[in-house]
Amino acid sequence: MAATAVTNTSLKFNEAKTMPAAVAVSATDGAAVDFSAKEDGRILIILENAAAAEKAVTVLAGDSIQGVHDLAITLSANETKVITVESGRYMHVSGDNRGCVIIKGADVNVKVAAIELP
Repeated sequence: MAATAVTNTSLKFNEAKTMPAAVAVSATDGAAVDFSAKEDGRILIILENAAAAEKAVTVLAGDSIQGVHDLAITLSANETKVITVESGRYMHVSGDNRGCVIIKGADVNVKVAAIELP
């Protein structure tokens, strides 16, 4: 089974957009955030925990030379966090997930959305 695709919401200067709906993530396959259309720091990743308990989130290391460590993030109960990550460290450059950053969560209570900044 492939990672769940996260649809990026693209912002433009001086234009309001509705907050994107977050996609549930599984510990097995994760969610894929497309980084192929934007530069580093131009994609804001939104991490949500819909559970009443703390949950772990992992941004998997990419498969390029800089991708050496996963990034572990803890979400408190019902917490939302935002992050931008470096494509060199976390984007996959080959295989089924080429051009994507893969995020895994403890269970389906962890949700991910992505916003492309102008």
